[in-house]
Amino acid sequence: MNKKKFFFFLIILLSFYIIFNTFFFGNKKFFGEIKNLIQNEQKIIIKKYLFPYKYISELEILIELQQKEIDSKIVTLRDLRLQLNERDKFLSNLLDIKGSSNFYQTKTNVLKLKNNEYKLIEFEQDYLKIKKHGHAKNGSVYIEKVNDNIILLSADGKFQYFKIEDLKNKNFSAQLINSNIKDLIKYEKFYSNSNYGIKDLFFDNNFIYFSFNREVKNECFNTSILRANINYQKLIFEKFFFPEECVLSTEEWFTPHSAGGRMVKYKDKIIFSNGEYLSRHLAQDDKSIFGKILMLDPLKPNQFKIISKGHRNIQGLYVDQENQVILSTEHGPMGGDEVNVNTEFEKNILNFGWPISSYGEHYGYKERIDSHKIYKIAPLYKSHSKYGFVEPIKYFVPSIGISEIVKFHDYNSEEKTFLFGSLGNDPLEGDMSLHIIILDKKYKTLLDHHAINIGGRVRDIINLGDSNYLLSLETSSTLGFLTGL
Repeated sequence: MNKKKFFFFLIILLSFYIIFNTFFFGNKKFFGEIKNLIQNEQKIIIKKYLFPYKYISELEILIELQQKEIDSKIVTLRDLRLQLNERDKFLSNLLDIKGSSNFYQTKTNVLKLKNNEYKLIEFEQDYLKIKKHGHAKNGSVYIEKVNDNIILLSADGKFQYFKIEDLKNKNFSAQLINSNIKDLIKYEKFYSNSNYGIKDLFFDNNFIYFSFNREVKNECFNTSILRANINYQKLIFEKFFFPEECVLSTEEWFTPHSAGGRMVKYKDKIIFSNGEYLSRHLAQDDKSIFGKILMLDPLKPNQFKIISKGHRNIQGLYVDQENQVILSTEHGPMGGDEVNVNTEFEKNILNFGWPISSYGEHYGYKERIDSHKIYKIAPLYKSHSKYGFVEPIKYFVPSIGISEIVKFHDYNSEEKTFLFGSLGNDPLEGDMSLHIIILDKKYKTLLDHHAINIGGRVRDIINLGDSNYLLSLETSSTLGFLTGL
């Protein structure tokens, strides 16, 4: 306080001296010399406290100039995005005209996973460019094994197929499969660079299924499923799971990314993950389909059974048919991605805690004035079991953008080994990597976790058998063929 008083006293004394000198002697040169001796930081303080109106006026002018510059850059950025979107749509539509496309090998790496070496061979195609996430530099693709073929589905609804054995070649051709998707999905965002699109691809009992963000009514969305009998000439899709409950895109925290959508077979049923679109409270609402894992019956379209709740955004599903266990990989908020195990889904509806418990935090919670409002709705307690919920068997802080999970061939029959991918954009946090976890035989304990960066966002994984796996990598929109050496 003494320093501040001395400083202000010095300013006042100096001001009187300058005014006296200028008024009585007309010494303007002296005033200019004194002004030049004062440093910029001191000038700002003098203006702020002695000439506040002038200081505020100058700030307003500066803010106006900066806002004009920002507005100009926003317009330029919007124009560039529009141009990029038009280019990507053109390339996507060009595939319709050509009817086929070529995959060509771009790079090969040798990886060490669980003490064994694997070769990762990446194949690229020039037409998979429609993006469904800000960190995806190229297109998002989902893949599925159908007998001896691979069917791939771009996030904007383009089907292609090729033989599994083609992955042994440096170049191979993929054939387009026509479909009636455009007759059923009408809104433009689905076919453009946006947050809306395909969420998974699944094959069972001669049916091909896909889940997607469906616009139920104007600006109101859910995750629905279409299916078609497999036909390599044309796929004629019909409604399978088409619920009417939806979330308005005008709601405060709405995001179509938090949509879930993964499908996996269990006996003669389908296990399906349904996200909550950041309407967080719905995950605990027993009357809502959002934030749940559902069991669907292929013989009874639109009927479902809730088998677990308290989920945010499940991006990977695996079912151990023999032991009746579901493994799910789930996106948390800022931190708190989870691997969850459900060993009781045939008997009980387990609650996995979202949004009451999570090891992450809400995005922007430190900066937002209304953060207290978010935490009243979704407190994110740092324990699950304390509040009666199932603890994750593994969680990640910071988040890794966890994605699809598949069985990794076991090295020991007493252990259960799984492979899953990660998205994100920071390899140092475990993003853009392949992860292996080992659980005990009863799925009670995590025995080991290992990760290796591969430099690409892993959107999807399928197990081809014989130590072979196929990855969908959306950083460069490539297919990665992972094969044991």
